[in-house]
Amino acid sequence: TTLFRSHGNENKLDKVFNYEGNLNDLKQVSDDIKKASIIGGQDFLFDNLDRIDLLGAEVELIPTFIHLAKKYENNPAHMDVVYANPLKAEQLLQLSELLVGQEIDLLDNIDQIEVIGKLTEEFENDLKRMEVVFANPELSSDILELLPLLGKEYYDILLLNLEMFDSLSVLIRRAGTDTASIQSLFSHLDFVDDLIEISNKYAQLKIDGGQRALFSNLDLFEADPGYFLLAQDDP
Repeated sequence: TTLFRSHGNENKLDKVFNYEGNLNDLKQVSDDIKKASIIGGQDFLFDNLDRIDLLGAEVELIPTFIHLAKKYENNPAHMDVVYANPLKAEQLLQLSELLVGQEIDLLDNIDQIEVIGKLTEEFENDLKRMEVVFANPELSSDILELLPLLGKEYYDILLLNLEMFDSLSVLIRRAGTDTASIQSLFSHLDFVDDLIEISNKYAQLKIDGGQRALFSNLDLFEADPGYFLLAQDDP
């Protein structure tokens, strides 16, 4: 009776009468929402009675669910992803406010939302940069790992050269935090295919200081291929 009085319109009453679950559980969740003073919470509850277990367990997230439901226009498939990942809902909402137009991309990458969040911050909410990230989701974690080794002036160059990411990422790691090596590497990206071969050889032979020597001589190697061949044959 209390439940009926609290939600005394015909639509809600119909939903209560047709509800096949435990009415005591429904009343408890309704009371919890009322105590939390969640604006629109009761309507949201009655529109999502099939989610009552989740809503009852995550009452504090209901405002977030409400905002996401509006953002995703109550699309069932989209909201299924949200409800399947309640602990990621708040970050999803935050990122959806920053990455306008990329809300579906966020859902598609919900499994790595933390990585996406860090990349969004590192790329200063730049939609074009994040578009590249979303187009290459399998590289997201690796891209994030490389950024501390690079200055921000190289971020766009990295994103523009993801087709050579496998080789480039290895070379970046071998250059490490040495600014001169990174600068030399990014000044010779057309040389990457050849460079990775000799770099791998140096790594295999464990030549002390070999990688740094390699990066410091890229101008010479590219200007005169003979020096490159010599370095390759006789490290």
